Amino acid sequence: MANLPKEELSQEIGKLAARSLATKLPRTWSETPLSGDTDFGLDYMIQLKTQKNEVSFSFYLQLKGTTSPKYNDDRSFISHSFKTSTLEFYMRQEQLVMVALVDLRDNEESLWKCPVYYTWLDDEWFDEHSSKLTKQDSISVKIPTVQLLETSLNVFDFLSNRITEKFAVAKLKKGLKTNTKPVAQSLEMIAEAIVEKPILFKSIEEKQDVPWLHNPEGTYANELKGVLKVYLQINLNWRIVS
Repeated sequence: MANLPKEELSQEIGKLAARSLATKLPRTWSETPLSGDTDFGLDYMIQLKTQKNEVSFSFYLQLKGTTSPKYNDDRSFISHSFKTSTLEFYMRQEQLVMVALVDLRDNEESLWKCPVYYTWLDDEWFDEHSSKLTKQDSISVKIPTVQLLETSLNVFDFLSNRITEKFAVAKLKKGLKTNTKPVAQSLEMIAEAIVEKPILFKSIEEKQDVPWLHNPEGTYANELKGVLKVYLQINLNWRIVS
């Protein structure tokens, strides 16, 4: 009897998941497959185009397929287990990571019918699960079933807001470089101060009781006013990875 190579089940599931995903990708997404280990390597780099075909944003997509999906009782969530070491790797990427999970059950011969669910592994997600990342070997990532990856999916505004936040934080970091402390330490101190004494942030919002808020335009204090507000509104849980 011939001793021939055999395709593993995991390889077959991965291949079917990729074929299903191809039927769901929005027209404005330009996908580039990435090589890497299937356990932790990222599967695609996605470049997002505008209606004028201008490439504007990019992110990573990690694709998973399953023939035995794990839904909760009311099917509002589907879950998939990830090694915490893999999630740690995702957290350290400069680009944002989207996880896409394909439910292949019952539709392996009709892949266009398979639902594809997605979620972002962003700063908020990692902060929420920070304790589990250090104490567990794996985490079950829960994906809302209302988050379907379909050809009509529009993530432009989400990524645009994220880039705006990134630029705002960059301005704050630039200002903090004049300080004697490391930038990461200064950012943490600002976040802690606002959490411990929210009246500081309230005074920024109301522009009262803080004399330096009225400094002339172009000064460090005036620039910090707007940047600090954006940073503290959106990035209190912003993680700094060394």
